[in-house]
Amino acid sequence: MITRIKQLVALLGDLALLYGALFLTLLIRYQSIQHVDAHLIPFSCIFIVWIILLYAFGFYEIKNLKNTIEFGVLFLLAIGIGMISAIVLFYLIPSFHISPKTNLVIFSGVFMVLGLLWRFIFNTATRGYTQTVLVIGNSSHGQEILSYITHNPHIGYVPFHITDPSVERIQEALRNHPEYVVYDPQLFEHEGPFSTLSQLLVTSQSTSYHTHEFYELLLKKVPLTKTSYTPPQRSFYLSIRPLIEKIIALILCIILLPLLLLIYLLVVLTSKGGGIYLQERIGKHEKPFLIYKFRTMVHDAEKQGPQFATHQDPRITLIGRFLRFTHLDELPQLINVIKGDVSFVGPRPERPPFVSELKKQIPLYSIRHTIHPGITGWAQVQYRYGSNKEDAEEKLRFDLYYVKHQSFFLDLIILTKTIKMVFFNYK
Repeated sequence: MITRIKQLVALLGDLALLYGALFLTLLIRYQSIQHVDAHLIPFSCIFIVWIILLYAFGFYEIKNLKNTIEFGVLFLLAIGIGMISAIVLFYLIPSFHISPKTNLVIFSGVFMVLGLLWRFIFNTATRGYTQTVLVIGNSSHGQEILSYITHNPHIGYVPFHITDPSVERIQEALRNHPEYVVYDPQLFEHEGPFSTLSQLLVTSQSTSYHTHEFYELLLKKVPLTKTSYTPPQRSFYLSIRPLIEKIIALILCIILLPLLLLIYLLVVLTSKGGGIYLQERIGKHEKPFLIYKFRTMVHDAEKQGPQFATHQDPRITLIGRFLRFTHLDELPQLINVIKGDVSFVGPRPERPPFVSELKKQIPLYSIRHTIHPGITGWAQVQYRYGSNKEDAEEKLRFDLYYVKHQSFFLDLIILTKTIKMVFFNYK
């Protein structure tokens, strides 16, 4: 996919530039690179943090690659935070045996100048490179693909649509050598597996995708159809993840204990009721469990019965609004991770009344319960806060994508996006 290629080029370019800036720093400071051995491992550790920061700030999302003042300011802000994290890391690990002050300032300045220049060139070059996507048929998912490509020209695709899948029409379109052909296989079923239309696609130099396949690749979600879902393959990472998560959650509870106690006291002292709110949720295999959260609503918030929270919900307290804005109300869920009720990443656990109703209304809804729910998830970082059936359907598409594609790298992406949302409150 063109988007992945652009992201890979941007990543490799940044890595090359980071090491290039390090060598230039040594040349400027020592007039040689004889000290490279002492700096290579420490700075490589810093580079990992910097790449994560660049990702968190959205510098690998094609839609953000624009030569604007905002882009430049965010780039400089990311470098500033990177400098602070580097200083902290160098002083926390004395075994590195280097003083970061002068070298780090020189390095940051070099990377700042070269990085902005490189990204300006990259942003300009990638804007002019496009690939044609030929969509055959009028299925709803095909229409959604066309709409997404049309309204997001920055991703580098030019749409071409055929509503009448005749042999002559497809032959004519294929003469223009589109890079991708997206088609609904149901259009060709009545002619058999070796129909003339099918042969046209087989002999074409274009890369062909079923509508559902390209929908998933492009939109990073799964269409809600009976044939669109396949169970994920179990991996070594998924086998050891529960143990690793419990250890990390326990360590975080110990480190964050003063903050947890402070928030608890603020909640109790500013509104009537307890500091911790226990609520029944549905977990893996639809097994109910009690979730722990800091209370953010008035104590009688559900005297009228269970209901979705809204963006400007009047039931939310003043301190509760702050906790929700910063997502600090989620911290007690570390206890749920230790107990094995939830993972750090997974579909958001919903309440029993909502699950019961949504299962009746939305196909495949129960599949999201084949894995552990999560404190954060693909749907949370990709879609706004939902409060109705339509929102639940859209979030389910993202949840099923996660269920299908669980991996260490996808978890890392979700956690990085979550950090960006927490600290900068945007997606």
